[in-house]
Amino acid sequence: MPLVILGGMVLFRGVRYFGAVTFMIMLLGGILLWCFGRNAAHIGASGLAFGYLGFLVTRGFYERSWQSIGVAALVVFLYGGMIFGVVPRDDGVSWEAHLFGLLAGMVVARVAFGLERRRQQALADEQPTGARPARTSIDLER
Repeated sequence: MPLVILGGMVLFRGVRYFGAVTFMIMLLGGILLWCFGRNAAHIGASGLAFGYLGFLVTRGFYERSWQSIGVAALVVFLYGGMIFGVVPRDDGVSWEAHLFGLLAGMVVARVAFGLERRRQQALADEQPTGARPARTSIDLER
């Protein structure tokens, strides 16, 4: 259920944004797991759920808007206990996928925030002085 709810929170920013974030979390988390994970079967989408958790909380930290901070606080309140899944407890659970998914989500949030900020700065530089600011990609995807 956390995968659906956390994924839905990411989806609020738009379908293209959701697709890009999901792809990057899966790619980066998978590469890290492949390089540094133990020799075991790593099955399931829990790494993606942890990636969404890391993404949403980190996004609130970097963006610092009331909306993103509120979402981050809600995520921590509802799913903060998931963080204990990144410590090894059971041999049958791939804690490495949890850890690398979480780290991948945090990295993707930072990169996405930086790219969006650069895009907004470029749009602001193109605007003549006194003109209304251009709509951001988030506004356009809704």
